[in-house]
Amino acid sequence: MQTAWLYRGILVVWCWIAVSAVVLAASTPIVEDGRPRAVVITAAEPTPIAAYAAKELVEHIEKSTGARLTVRPEGDGSVPAGYTPIYVGNTAAARAAGLDAGALGIDAFIYRVQDGRVYLLGKEDDSTDPLENRLWGATRSPHNGTLFGVYEFIERHLGVRWLWPGDLGTFVPAMDAVAVEDTDEVVAPALKYRRARYPWLAGSLRDYAPELKRMAFTEEGLQRYAAAVHAFQRRQRMGYAKRHLGHTFHRWWNRFGEQHPDWFRMNPDGSRAVPDDDSRFQRHGVPMCVSNPELHRQIVDLWDGTSLLRLGEVDVAAYCHCPECLSWDGPQPEDRAQRVISDRYARFWKAIFELAAERNPNVEIGTLLYMHYFPAPSDDVTLVDNILGKFCPWGGGNTIWYPAAEDELEWQRQQWAGWARTGIRMIYRPNDMLAGYVMPHIHTRQRADFFHHAYDSGRMVGVDLDSVLGQWAVRGPEHYMAFRLLNRPDLSLEEVLAEYYTAFGPAEAAVREYFAYWEDYNEALQAAGRWQDLRRRSLMRRSAPRLYPADVFEDAHAILERAMAAARTAERDVYAERVAFLRKGLEHAQLSIDLIRALTENRADGSDALQKVVEFRKRHEAWFISDFVQAARMERRAHGEKLDEWFAALR
Repeated sequence: MQTAWLYRGILVVWCWIAVSAVVLAASTPIVEDGRPRAVVITAAEPTPIAAYAAKELVEHIEKSTGARLTVRPEGDGSVPAGYTPIYVGNTAAARAAGLDAGALGIDAFIYRVQDGRVYLLGKEDDSTDPLENRLWGATRSPHNGTLFGVYEFIERHLGVRWLWPGDLGTFVPAMDAVAVEDTDEVVAPALKYRRARYPWLAGSLRDYAPELKRMAFTEEGLQRYAAAVHAFQRRQRMGYAKRHLGHTFHRWWNRFGEQHPDWFRMNPDGSRAVPDDDSRFQRHGVPMCVSNPELHRQIVDLWDGTSLLRLGEVDVAAYCHCPECLSWDGPQPEDRAQRVISDRYARFWKAIFELAAERNPNVEIGTLLYMHYFPAPSDDVTLVDNILGKFCPWGGGNTIWYPAAEDELEWQRQQWAGWARTGIRMIYRPNDMLAGYVMPHIHTRQRADFFHHAYDSGRMVGVDLDSVLGQWAVRGPEHYMAFRLLNRPDLSLEEVLAEYYTAFGPAEAAVREYFAYWEDYNEALQAAGRWQDLRRRSLMRRSAPRLYPADVFEDAHAILERAMAAARTAERDVYAERVAFLRKGLEHAQLSIDLIRALTENRADGSDALQKVVEFRKRHEAWFISDFVQAARMERRAHGEKLDEWFAALR
């Protein structure tokens, strides 16, 4: 606790010194004594992204200082004497100052303060919709720079942090004055690809299934939650990302299998047929015979010659057993129960690259490092940085999920280092955020440790979070860390956590203790060998009541009681509201565990447990404590028939 208060004291002193230095040294005022000293100016006809950026800037400055800046299009009057013009977007004034965003890279922006003027601009076009719902994680347009420049301004000069979706998760320090120093920067993302996915939430926006709706958000609640998540994504700089490195060959068997069965996996019995009773191949497709040169030529012939050439294998843990493919494999490690085929796939990618480079020397190959080809290849395998691999942890015990034993974590670090040694670039795509159901399944330390290991290697160019369950109240620091590091990978874990916990004011120390309690608890479960059957569905189907018994919640509630008592000593109600947010997340976890217990035990009073969960979710949907759609989906996948029976009993 003393350490927590020390960090808080250092942060407060640092913020005071930084703000004081800016106010004293800067010559460009924005707000003074709570009164506006600036005006926001857009182009005469601003693009949608620039108009939205101006709106975000004005609203956050008002939340911080109480001063509301005016927004004007160019040509609509002059700037009042003594006021600072803040030019947002591609304005005539920016062009007159010699600022050209046309040469900027994806999501980059110009950030200039000079001669009493502020310029924030990036590439823009009229088709970029800042409110476009992209809950699959990426935007369709690379022209987000102007908006990201505004968010940079808000973070730097107002100290704003977006901790979770919604107003309550927006931490805005109160300030009387805002002023900025001269600067001239071009800011580009540290990671080119930044993506977080909410596929089931996105799917429900298109077609909200009645069986999910009755267990999750109302229709209006779903729309509000999705809008809040989308705004959060933008504020965390989830930007443009091509549809990189997915499973490319899923439909190839249906398209080419009859005429060219030799392009596809040979079974262990020597046949190329697809067993009718193998649902894996029916759902996901048939793996390729990657040593086949005819297949290589077909892949390159179908490519348009300019875009990313995708080589992601189908999502099936199977491979070709033909003699040629087997001969492409490297020496097999003694400690691996499954065959490692990484050398084979590295050779396949290299062969495709060399063919494609004859048409376009700058071709970029996108692929997966996954399943049997996740382990690093032999030391003598060399590739090129035109190959971009999505690193998807697989194997090595429970390495696909956290928490994990240290030897498993070290094995995963070794695989990253081994692939980095080949010369390729990598996107880190963990699946671990799929685990946990609605439980306090938090593992911030391990996740941050691997992220920094990968980033420090120099080969990481992006992160793809697949997929975010949105358990904001029970896994808050971990979720915030995951998003924050995508934009600021240079930050240490303690710096990120200080940003999060400071938002709880005088309750900071107790909230730190609360999440440390759950992180220690989960690591102890793993160390005791009770984590072996943990998977995203089994945790909910069988293990949640066993792994999280009632007595572990008692200590957690006691910590939050102390946090609430501390929060209520502050003049601002927002600190107590944030602690209440955590309490509601814990209550939801307990009610959900009781429902799972009732379902697995087929209790006679199960409909009562169901009713309590449903009523809680409807009553608290505006708090955004959890993605109720995903929770309901997991519950229905395991117990849909029984839930329908209990719903019928409630009518």
